[in-house]
Amino acid sequence: MQNDELLRTVEEQKTFETYKVYASKYAARGDDPLFWQYDIGLLARMLPRNSKVIDLGCGTGRDAPLLIEKGLQYFGVDFSQEMLAEARKSCPDALFREMDLYRLTIADSVFDGFWAAASYLHLPKHKLSVALQEVRRILKPDGRGVFVMLEGEGEAMFGGRSGGSERFYAKYSEIEFTRRLQDMDFVVNRVTKDTRLEGMVWLLFWVEVKK
Repeated sequence: MQNDELLRTVEEQKTFETYKVYASKYAARGDDPLFWQYDIGLLARMLPRNSKVIDLGCGTGRDAPLLIEKGLQYFGVDFSQEMLAEARKSCPDALFREMDLYRLTIADSVFDGFWAAASYLHLPKHKLSVALQEVRRILKPDGRGVFVMLEGEGEAMFGGRSGGSERFYAKYSEIEFTRRLQDMDFVVNRVTKDTRLEGMVWLLFWVEVKK
């Protein structure tokens, strides 16, 4: 892996600063803590009880209680210390660590599953393969998980709901992201859509790895 692949782009740095400055606002804005309850339940049923699951880009830890209550061994990682501080407040019994999605400081083949909700959409498309390879590396053979992405085209900075903050988003069609996953040897078992938020279509890619 080349060093320049690990350097943040200008857009990534702006996104990083947004989460640093607005972490407490994101934690307090009242997102539905049960929003992904059904899908997390499905994921849990695909995994053996007490499986080790990593929440990639866990943010303020919103989904940690849902994963824990399913009897999974939870581990949340995020690149923002400030977001993790909020996560520890909301879910003090969970294990959280600061990590870069491009270089996860985790041994090979550790986790049975993963949950990645609205995190990999912040990565520039030309760097996505580096991060996907890291996910494959840390999963056990036949490991399963879900990538939650935004449907659309292209990549750009967009204003947020918290004080005019800006974040970088890479949007994908179902076909485009499926191909990116398959290029990295993920098996895409199915893709589901969520349209509950007006003007937004979430694409959920249910994958597994064969080693």
